[in-house]
This record gives sequence, C-alpha cells and structure tokens, in this order.
Amino acid sequence: MIEPLLLPSALIRVAASHPSHGVGIFDRSGRKCDRRTFPELLAMVQDFAGRWQILGVTAGDRVILSLDTSWMWIGGWLGAVWLGALPVAVPPPGHLGSIERYRLRLDAVMRKLDARYVLVPAGSLAAELTVSHEEPLAGTVIAADRFLSLTPTCPQPNRPEHDDVVSLQLTSGSTGTPKAAMLSHRGLVHNAMALQEAIATDSAPHEASLTGWLPLHHDMGLIGYLISSIITGMNLWLFPPTAFLGRPNRWLEFVSNSGPCITFAPNFAYSHCVQYCTARDIRTMDLSQWRAAVVGAEMVRPETMELFSTTFAASGFTPEVLRPGYGLAEATLAVCVDQKHGGVRTTTLPENGGSYGGRRSVVCVGAAVRDTKIRVIDGAGAALSEGNIGEVVVSGPGVFRGYFNDTNATNEVLANGWLRTGDLGLIRDHELYLTGRLKDLLIVHGENFMPHDVEAIAEQAAGGGLSRSCAFSTSQDLESEKVVLVVEATTGDAGTLTAQGNAIRRLIARELSFSIGEVLLVRRGAIPKTSSGKIRRDALRDLYFKGMLEPLLRT
Repeated sequence: MIEPLLLPSALIRVAASHPSHGVGIFDRSGRKCDRRTFPELLAMVQDFAGRWQILGVTAGDRVILSLDTSWMWIGGWLGAVWLGALPVAVPPPGHLGSIERYRLRLDAVMRKLDARYVLVPAGSLAAELTVSHEEPLAGTVIAADRFLSLTPTCPQPNRPEHDDVVSLQLTSGSTGTPKAAMLSHRGLVHNAMALQEAIATDSAPHEASLTGWLPLHHDMGLIGYLISSIITGMNLWLFPPTAFLGRPNRWLEFVSNSGPCITFAPNFAYSHCVQYCTARDIRTMDLSQWRAAVVGAEMVRPETMELFSTTFAASGFTPEVLRPGYGLAEATLAVCVDQKHGGVRTTTLPENGGSYGGRRSVVCVGAAVRDTKIRVIDGAGAALSEGNIGEVVVSGPGVFRGYFNDTNATNEVLANGWLRTGDLGLIRDHELYLTGRLKDLLIVHGENFMPHDVEAIAEQAAGGGLSRSCAFSTSQDLESEKVVLVVEATTGDAGTLTAQGNAIRRLIARELSFSIGEVLLVRRGAIPKTSSGKIRRDALRDLYFKGMLEPLLRT
C-alpha cells in the first residue's frame, strides 16, 4: 500500500478504495450500532468543516472538542483537520465530576493554546460553563445542537506541507495544565500505518476489523482505531467507554461475532473482563478469530495476561494473540510492539537491576515499528549496551514537533531528533523491556524502587491481580521520604481488611526488603484514573495530602 502523507488525502482515498467499509458506533448499552461507510464519513467531514468555516475558523486556529465517542467527535475533529485548523481533544466532564473543576481545567487549556472554540455535547453544559461566572472562559463555548444548526459552506481541503502540524495531543498530565504535543501529518499517517504493519496477521488488512472502546481523546483510541481505519480501510467498531466499563462482556461478545479482528486496550481492561464476565458469558463466546490483542498505555502485567488467557481459554482465546506494545503521545503513538506472535514474553532484570527493586520479571514490548529507532541511555546521555537499564529515547517520523507554545519543555525532551521518554527500560535482541518510569522512582534509604514493582506485589497479596493499587512518595527530601501505598479493597469486612493489610506489608518486606511507610485500603474506584484506566498518581497524592481518601483501613 502506498502511504499517503496527508490525512485529508487519506480520507478521500479510502472513500474511493473501500466504499462499502466504514465506521460503526454503539450506543451506551453496547447493543445498538449506527454505521456509516467511508464515503458517508467523507461527506460528513466536509459538512462539519463547512460549519467550522461559518464560525470563522481558519487554518492554524485551535479548536477544542470536549465530547464522548460520537459522530460529533469524529466529524468535529476531522472537519477541523480538513480546514487546516488544529483540533485538541479534552475529556468531557464525568457524570459525578465537579463542573467547576472541569471548567477551571478547560479554561487553563484554552488560555494556554489560545483556542477559539470548545465544542461540548449539550446546551445545558454550555450554559453552566458560561453563565454567572465573574471570569469568562478564554474562548467561545458552542453546544453540539447549535453547531449542527449552522448552515455549512463547501470548503476545499487545506493543502498543508507534509511536516505541518495536523493536531495537538494533550499529554496525560495528572495535575496542572497538560502540555500539548504537536503532531505532524506525516507523523500521524506514518505511525498509524507502521503500527498496523507491525501487528499484521494472516488476514489481509481489509478483511480484519478494528474493535475497541478506548475514548477518541486518548492517543491509542485516536490513532490505533480511527486513523488506522482511515489509512488501511479496515472496518471500525467503536464502543463508548461507559459501555465497556459497565458490561465488558458486550465488547467481547462483539469480538466473538465480528470475524477476524484487532483490538487495543490497557492492562486493566483484561482484569476487568475476568472480574465481570461470568462463566455463562464465557461459554457463549467464540474468541478464536481474535487476531491481535495489543496491550499498552500502562505497564503490562504478566500475571494479568496469564489470568485472562486461562479464564477465556474455554472461549477459544489463545495467549499468542496478546501483543504487548509501548508508545506515548510525544511519539504520536506507537514506538514498539511485539512482532513475534508469541504472546507475552518476559525476562529477568540484570544484576544492575537490583537498584530498581531486585531481580523481577519484566514484559517484552517488542521491536520498534518501521523507521523508528530506540536506545537506552544513562544519566549523562551516553548509550548503554544491551541488557543495561536506562532511560528510553526514541527517534523516527512519529516523534512530535514539540510542545505548543512551550519551548522550555520541548528542549527538555527533544535533542538532535531524539525524544527522551522519561521511561526506564533495557534492550535485548533489539526488543524493548520496560522496567518503569524515571520520574516515579521511590527512593528508600538511598535505594531506588519502581512503584510498579510495589503495586504488583500489593495486588498479588490483596486480590490475585484483580485489585488496583498505587504507590507514591510523600516527599522529595531523600532523607525523610516515606512510601505510601493505596490499595482498592475487594471487601469491607474489618477482619479481612486487617489480614490483607498485614499480608501486603509482609510480602513487600520479603520481596523488596523495605517497609512501606503507610498502607491505606480504600473502597473500589477510589484511586483516580484517566478515562482509559491509567492511574493518576499525582492526583492520588494530592488527595492523600488533603485528607480526602477516607480509607477503610490505615496501617
């Protein structure tokens, strides 16, 4: 397949080459689906571009979409790209979230990006954001129904250069205002195609479908699903995240009935399926045509993958389908993915890994995708030989153009075409094994530990891999640093909670040879997470310091 260099030209091409293929979006129940072919999608995008143009949006303008997975999101995002405007996706407010907190975050993003408009799902939300506030928002809020009432023009697609910025992807910052990574047309298209080439299965690309529930404001949802579908012509089926979280069996039922398919999901999704799919659900599924289940966005836990594989073996699921991968917004998305079709593979950390928590197994996230290079460097920036742990750095077409209006932050991570990821890992046989996150190091009596190691042990002690946990430091003062561990409990029984707390402490002391400063057992769901399930470590630390965690047990 010849690789297009511009997203609008890719959309025009797929409408002509795969006119019967397209995108389907399920409702919140995960039952009813509204589908549009690629020619219909192209017409919708042109229509939405015309509405943006009526509002005065031109090339280079920043427009924010704060919407759930919907045709409004897809049309608004691609319509902005069609004009040459720069779309920015912001998660909409949760059903139980604070509107005021959402408004403050939204305003901070709008001011940082000098955004002209923010598109929200309902007029009631638009009113809450704009009425009776002393300080107006930095841009104009427009509700979906008002946007759709506009009479569109008939704009021609913008003709950018291949390396021009196509969109801004917000980084997954847990506190403060997230940075906006500038992605190029070439990087976006190339990364989506290179990812699909890396996970290619025996089926021709157009014969398989992409089936997922990740929100489109998440880079894996946007590029792994929507952009990949446009680039390859594969059918795409999207579930709202709420449909998956409420009834994960519905997602697996569709996987079971959709023929050859490819999915992307974080580690937690697989334990969620194990926990909430019943034996009856499993007996009715046929997962034998699942071609590739890419696991990324957070640390891949081999225990979770083994548990999922064992649980769903009766449905025809085979462990070789699992394809661990690694990526980040600053690399557009994909950096590495398993390309050996051998399922989850692990290695034991080398002797110098003792300073990162001892000899523990870590998962292989595969080799670099096409035209991408990876290295591991030490603190001075020198490349390390294979098998040594250091910071992962990346170069290639997918590496972003920098952070919008933030030269200092850009210079901290970009140098001579290489991106400093802030992630730790080692390379063996040209494949990457992630060991943790550089900035999340826990320093106890001068020794370094990774939160992921502590959390894996805690989850093993608390619930066999089904509980979520989060470890963090309470101080950057190395002489007085205390490690706090928060674990979501699977029960409210006082005796069981006490036993779990003691078991967690004993197991961590035995495995890592240090004592946790404080263990808090909290109700399920109390640990803040992003819409894609990633733990928000800094946000949890803030709740801890503010005394807002309300633990069931504190030891």
